[in-house]
Amino acid sequence: ILKCEAYYSNGNNIKAINSWYRAKLSSHPVVNDLWLLVRIGDKMELEQETEKMLRELVIVGENPERVVAYVASREMSKGNFDEFYRLLSGFKELYNNVGSIVNDWAYYSILMDRDYDGAMVEIQKLIDQNPKQLRYHMTWALGQIKKAQYREVLARFQQFDLEWMELHPKWRFILALALAGVGEYEQGQAYLEDVDVQSFNSYELELYEKLYYYRKNSK
Repeated sequence: ILKCEAYYSNGNNIKAINSWYRAKLSSHPVVNDLWLLVRIGDKMELEQETEKMLRELVIVGENPERVVAYVASREMSKGNFDEFYRLLSGFKELYNNVGSIVNDWAYYSILMDRDYDGAMVEIQKLIDQNPKQLRYHMTWALGQIKKAQYREVLARFQQFDLEWMELHPKWRFILALALAGVGEYEQGQAYLEDVDVQSFNSYELELYEKLYYYRKNSK
């Protein structure tokens, strides 16, 4: 693997790829070795090969949440949302007992308008099983916002005793969207005062602009 990285760093792609395949055949199926192969393989655009390894990683003991997080970072950094959603859907089918993965699938299904009804069914199941898990309620809230049910979202949030400014920026973003939906633009923006909104993905930005700019400017 180290020889493969050296070839790649020196721009010798053919030798790097050949070395990568040799390393793949000789490496042990353990987490650290597989991660090394995945990362250098992705640099060389061998995603079809590394996709198999990502699934193998979970088989040999890696946390599936970490694998999904890697896939999200890799694909979304390149703007490959369709590919990310395809891979995420595959992981959701394989690990439908892992709440965080099902929640991620539901979040992006709602956000990307892929399977709204199915996502809302899944997220309601998660809420019924874990009613105190805030992340599930946030995904549910996004679904309600997409249907312009802003007051229902705010009513749900009132059931929780939260210090909103201490929460994850994406959760504060969802609160801000709900507030914008009922015309409370300034209050919503206050929850985002230290958040780099431009760091959000294009689907989230589209929703933000639709609520904050279009609705406000239509007044």
